Amino acid sequence: LRKGKDNQPDVYLIECEGEKYVVKDYFHKPIPFKMVMGTLTTLLEYEAYGRLQGIDGVPRLYGMIDPFAL
Repeated sequence: LRKGKDNQPDVYLIECEGEKYVVKDYFHKPIPFKMVMGTLTTLLEYEAYGRLQGIDGVPRLYGMIDPFAL
């Protein structure tokens, strides 16, 4: 869907077993940014979405793929 700049995740629309999912991924970002901000941002966003599950308008959280993607 979108190729992020150096400090933004790439956002993909993938299909798996007939279902569509959005993936936010920092994996292909510069190593210093990916290792510090990418992992921290992914973890914080994962925790925030986890607390907000069940509220109308909040995307459904399926989990983290690795420390760089959810």
